[in-house]
Formats: sequence, C-alpha cells, structure tokens
Amino acid sequence: MSDMDRRTFIRISGFTAGALATAYSLGKFLPLLEEKHTPVVDPDGPPLLPGEDFYPTTCWVGTQNCGINVRRYNGRMIRLEGHIMHPQNSGKLCPKGQAQLIGAYDPFRVKAPLIRINEKGVQGRWREASWVEAITMVGYQIRTALDKDPKYVVWSKGRGREQPTFDEAFINTTGVTFLDQEGLTAGAGHRANDYTLGYNAGLMPDFRYCNYMISWGWDMLGSGGNKHCWLTHQQEFMGARERGMTVITLDPRLGGMGPHTDKWLHIRPGTDMAFFLGIANVLLEKGYIDNDYMVGYTNAPFLVKDDEQFLKVNGKEQVIDVSGEVRDFDDPHVVIQLEGEAEVDGTTYRTAFSMYRAHMKQYDPEWAEGITGIQATQIQAIGEELGFQAAIGSKLTIDPSKAKPCYAACHGDPFEGAGGGAEGEARDYVFRPVGIMADHVTQQEMGFQATRAAVQVFMLLGAIDAVGGVHSEFIRQTSDAFPKYDNINIREPPYDITLKESKYYPLNSANPSVVAQVVNSPNKFEVDYTPDVLIVRSSNDLIDAASQPDVIESYSKYKFIAVIDPWLNETADHYADVVLPSATLEEYDGPLDVGTMYTRAASLRLPAITPMYRSMMYPNIIINIAEAADVLYGEDGYINQLNQMLNLQSAFWLDVDAKPQVRTILSNWARSRGIEEGVRFFEENGITAENRPPPEIYSAPDDRTPNNVRHRFYGDSLARARDQMNSMGAGPGYWRDYTPLPTWRSLTFDDSPSEYDLVLIAYRKVQYQQSRATVFAHMNEIEPHQHLVMNTRTAEHKGIHEDDEVWIESHNSVTDETRRVKAKVQLVEGIEPNTVAMSHHYGAWVNDLGKDGGPTPNSLFFTGRGYSSNTADQSFHVKVKVKRAV
Repeated sequence: MSDMDRRTFIRISGFTAGALATAYSLGKFLPLLEEKHTPVVDPDGPPLLPGEDFYPTTCWVGTQNCGINVRRYNGRMIRLEGHIMHPQNSGKLCPKGQAQLIGAYDPFRVKAPLIRINEKGVQGRWREASWVEAITMVGYQIRTALDKDPKYVVWSKGRGREQPTFDEAFINTTGVTFLDQEGLTAGAGHRANDYTLGYNAGLMPDFRYCNYMISWGWDMLGSGGNKHCWLTHQQEFMGARERGMTVITLDPRLGGMGPHTDKWLHIRPGTDMAFFLGIANVLLEKGYIDNDYMVGYTNAPFLVKDDEQFLKVNGKEQVIDVSGEVRDFDDPHVVIQLEGEAEVDGTTYRTAFSMYRAHMKQYDPEWAEGITGIQATQIQAIGEELGFQAAIGSKLTIDPSKAKPCYAACHGDPFEGAGGGAEGEARDYVFRPVGIMADHVTQQEMGFQATRAAVQVFMLLGAIDAVGGVHSEFIRQTSDAFPKYDNINIREPPYDITLKESKYYPLNSANPSVVAQVVNSPNKFEVDYTPDVLIVRSSNDLIDAASQPDVIESYSKYKFIAVIDPWLNETADHYADVVLPSATLEEYDGPLDVGTMYTRAASLRLPAITPMYRSMMYPNIIINIAEAADVLYGEDGYINQLNQMLNLQSAFWLDVDAKPQVRTILSNWARSRGIEEGVRFFEENGITAENRPPPEIYSAPDDRTPNNVRHRFYGDSLARARDQMNSMGAGPGYWRDYTPLPTWRSLTFDDSPSEYDLVLIAYRKVQYQQSRATVFAHMNEIEPHQHLVMNTRTAEHKGIHEDDEVWIESHNSVTDETRRVKAKVQLVEGIEPNTVAMSHHYGAWVNDLGKDGGPTPNSLFFTGRGYSSNTADQSFHVKVKVKRAV
C-alpha cells in the first residue's frame, strides 16, 4: 500500500484478520473509480486520509435497503458505514450488512457467464461463455416458449434486494408465470391481513406510543419483523422499552427476547389461534369493545342468514336500527346496533357480531390452556391487561409543527407530531397504545385463520391504525385486492401451476414448494401442461424451499433453466443450463422506497466500484434478456412498461425504440419527481426524506379506515368459497379452513404416531440471509454449524447430551412418508419442552464453507395438505422423533 500503512488500513476497515487478508491480497486486481464524492457522513467516524473518499449506496443483502457510505481508498471499497441521515438504520449496519463487503470481493463468485457441458442433476461442469452467447441462448429459449404460450415460462424471484420494478416490467410485458418467496416467508399472514383489513403485509406496533405489546414469534435480536430486515424496529423497540413499554413474548422458543421481555409464553407450536381465541373470549366477557369502530367501520353489525351469508335487500347488507327495524347499512338515518337479532318475513337473523360472541363462548381460557399449554390464569390476566391498556375511547392530539427530524435520533422517541412535517394543524387521533409484532410466525398450518384471530382481538379494541396501536403497511391505503375479496373467484379447470383461483387454493401465495408438487403431478391438480423454461433470480430453492425432494424432482421437468446470481449455488450447480453472474452492491438499482412508518424516503443503489470480474448489474441483465427475447422495444415492449410503472413524466419518457442505460432510467425517474440533478443528487446526498403527515399514519375519530371502508371482521365470502370448493370436488383438507370466523380444529401433524413426540420448528439468524451463510466468510465464522436446539430436561429424559449427534426423523401423517437427517444437539432452557428447533440457514454443499455445516430443516418439512395453509403457504412445523446416532 503506497499511501497508507497496514496498521492504518486495519484501523479504518474494521476487518477480522482472515477477511482482511482476502481483501488485501485482491487489492491490486480490484476495479477503480476515479470520481470523488463527499456525502453526509458521521462526524465522529474515522477521518478521511489522503486517497480516501465516501460513496453512498444502499444495502444489497438484507430485506430492507439500509443506507451505506462506502469508504474507498483509491477507488477500492475498504469499509461500509451506516448513513447517518437514513431513517431505516440511522448510521448503523447489522452484521450481514458489514459482511457484504467480503461478499463483493469474494474470489468464489461466478466470474463470467457459464454454460453447462454435462448432464443435469449432478455437480455441474461448465465452460465460460461471452455475455452475448449466454444472453442469446436465454433469450432464444424464452422466445420459443412464449411463442407457444407465456405460461410455459416461469420467472422465480428470490429474496435478492434488486428493486422488483425491473422484474415486474418483464412479467407485465410477457405474461409469464411469476413466483416469489412470499409463500415461504409470511404469505399466510399477508393474505389474512389483506382479506381482513386491506393491507398486504404483516403486523407491527406503533413503537413511538405503544405501551403494551405482544411479540408473536418475533425474535427481536434475530429477525426484522414486519416490513424490515433488522435495525429499524430494533432501534424503535429499544426506545419504547426505555419509555416503559410492556412486552409479552408468545413463542415456543425464547431466543434473543430473553432480556427484553416481561413475560415469555412458551406456546405449543401451531396453536397460536387458540391463544388469541382465548384472549378474545376474555375481552368479550369483560366488555372491552370499541363500539364506535366495530359499528361504523367493520361488517360486524351486518345481519347473517342461516347459510352464513349476509342478508341483503336490493344488493345492500341489512342492519338493525336502534328502533329495532331492519334497514340498509348505509341508510343516512339509521343508528346501527352492533348486537342483536331481528325478524324478517318470519325468519330470525342475528348480526355477525352476535354470531361471533356466541362462537367465542366455547373458547374460554381453560379451553385454550388445554390446547396451547399456557396457563388459563395467564391468558385471563393478559386479556384483562390488554383490554385495560387499550384505553378505549381515548384520543391524542398531535401537532405536526413540533415533529423532530425524520432521521437518526428520532427512532423510538415519543414526541408530538410522530409522523408530521412542517405543515398541518394539530388535531385529535385515536389513541390505543396496544400492539403486536407478527410476520414469519404466520407460516403454519392454520396461519391464515390464526392471523385473523389475532387481528380480531385488536379490532375489538379499536386499535387498528391507532396512535400506539396495530399497523400493517406504512401508510393507510387500502389494497386493490381488498374489494375483490367480496367475491373470491374460483375458476373451472384446467389451472395454471400456481393453482391461483383454483378449487384447491383460491387464495394463494404461489408457494414454490406447492408449485413443485404441481409440476411433478400436473394431472392430480388438473393442470394440463408442464412449463418449459425456468428463470431463477437470486434464489436457491433447492436449499431455501421446504420439501426438498419435491423441488429437486420438479427441476428435472424443465427443459431449460437459467440462474441469475453472483454465486454458483446448489440450484445452479445441479440444474442450471446457463448461469448469468449478477453484481452485488456494485450496481445501479431503484427507485428504492426506504421509508418507515414515520418517514417518507427514497434512495438508489449506486455502484461504488464497477461490477466485479465479468459480472453484470442485474437491471442490465434483464434489459438484455428482454432484447434477446424480442420484447424490449415498441409500444407493447419492456421499455414502455418501465415508463408506465415508474410513472415517468412525458418529458422524461424513455425512447421505446432505443436501448436505455440504467443510470438514465433512474435519472429520468428522479427528474420526474422534481430532483433536477437526477442520479447525481443521490451520489451527493444518498437519500431524500421527510416526516410523514400524521393522517397518513393514524386514524382519527371521524376517519377510522381509509376512504371509510368497512373492515372484514366476518368472512362471508370465505364461507361461499368453502361451499364452492366442496361442490367442485376439492377434499376437506383444502376447504375446511375457509370459515367466516376463525374456528379451531386439531392439527394435522398430531395424527402422527406417538413415537413422533416432538414438534420441529425453524428459526432465522440475523447474520444470515437464507442459505447465503456460506458466501460471507465473516458470518460463517460466527456459527458455522447447524444444531438441533432442544430443551435440557427433554434431552435428559431421552439420555441426550450437549453436542451429541442425533438422528431427526420427521413424519407426514397424511402420506406416512418419513425423512431423516443427522445433526448435533444444543441444549437450552429457553424452548418449550416438546419443541425442537433448527436454523434455516444451512444445508449447502457447493461452497467449501458450507459443506460441513450440517443439514437444512427444509429437508424434513413436507408440503401439501396439512403441511401448507389454506392459502398454499408453507408450514414450518412437523412432528419428529429424535434418537442418538450410534
């Protein structure tokens, strides 16, 4: 190093010795950038040395887009620091955010396009190809399949952080089948919230004002929670704890919540619905009901017929007036009653809420204890605490003019004008300081109805979108799908491979594992084709998806598979015909919504260096594929889709007959929004942000729901879908959970023989991103090996000790199939005695770092009836038996 000694380099880089050696040895081969930038940086950070500069970008590896300032030395990246003005991370970076520097310089990345020269299904042998040859081959295969029918092409997008705009424009242009990871991550909860509230997301509290929170399956130190990856909610959470927020953890595994919770309820896996039914029973018995919200902003007052459908006159739902008369719900003179019954033409009808109250009587805390394992006294106490803390009827005045800045120190601090800006008048908002965090936990057999049961608890309290209450999306805006759920569409066969709008899974998250089963047995699901082409983008479903045998078999059915990824993962190694090496954080991408519940913010991903080796920025890859598949140009082409999806002003529309540069696309987007400097603005500043106005976040007494829609407390269309699915011949395993009110039933896995006496669950670790533990050396060093986490007393009973190697065998109670893996045991007190757990992030075999890491639990999970929800979402619960390996 000519201008900087090694000791100084170590001081400013913060690397460990092993990673430092890698970066140092590669230094003279790394690409250079001559431009110098001086964005806003932490004034307390190490000072710049001669030859150093900063370059702003956003995180590439996580599931949010944290702001990063890349410290460079003579154009080489040497350290990643959090951007202090960024609302999502406020100058901090999580472990995997730091480690992506090593990932960018990883010498084991795919360095050039690869074409397979041996058979598929075994370890790949490859030849390097030019980008022209590889892209031409992929484009030809797509074009050939499109000429048959777009359904013959499947575009599978993983958890890569490239903005979905570029994917979605291709999907919209071509009409190909699109798969993502929602069915493997949190889709059951998202479907339930979208159906019930019109928000296609999980659940989260308003940390700035919440006083009482249920942490449902959220390991605060190990996962991000709804809408975020890590850091954002953690900072908000710690601020709320400093204020004195009470936390109740509902989780079979205590994990990192140990020091940060007031009570731990080690619930039996899969019984979460029973817990929330028990809580609702307590609220009803104690009278904790927000009558104004339930009457004016839900369908709970509507009268219901014997067939579980709403009573309608001239197409309008009927309600009971205070006079006892039955009237249209929107009669301007009606004073609606929440409960009661009324007679019409000799037939007596009850309100949906009256049906709910009667339905809930069976679910008292004593009943819930028998299902969940949580003591009835605890359920009773939590229900009463929740009802009391909700402060039903309360309001809070928020003055936008008193808002603090929307970045850095505002995280977690309660202040007037929580979402405010410089404009707006002080006004009253609904105040219900009780909340819940839930996202991935909903991936269980009855996850859809368990989420509905949880949401109904907070609907009773009137806490939806309230100050301190329960939120889902960052802004109060009803989804386009919400009104469509009034009539769930179920088509006649044949179906497509996702089974959307089918008699099997009419509400559907397109779970890749379910799709694999359909591809393997199309006739079973009344599908009349097998797709020809699969494009896999930033995904490794061979490891990341559940029911591995099904996924492996399905890959052998495709005639052509292309994988777009920086690394040769297991999916690529065994089944790709072509591998296209994409860049990591050294790319242009966007536009990126980097806001929070309290801030509006936008940013871009910018390349601090040119793409490593012969890799290509992902947006450029897809633009080139579109050109090779003859779908790029013209009024119906990909470029015009970008014009529309980015909502570009006419002055900045892209020429539909000229191939665009990604920098130009992003600059035109910025200029369409009044940022005249285009990309240059973000190179200098990194981000644009402002406080959200309170009405965008919070409900007011006269504005409880967006556009005064009625939330779907009662699911009449679920009952219609159930009846139609049944009449069309779908088995009970598909339609039994399409009930208008959450209804408990026994879990399918409980039908396994008694020798399978433990329930296996999967959990996540913050330092890893799905199976990519093996490509970040730093992270792999932290926890390189898989363990079966087991309760100490349970292990003692079975004669199992710490670090013993054991066989874990799972059982499918529907098919009687068994699967088996071997792993070492880790003993802890913080896990429910009849539960064992394995981390999601192992099972790799291609990269040397992962070969000896141990198995993935996905090789033990099953997919299909009883092991997927009624929305086709994957359940990560299965019965297992554990024995010492001899």
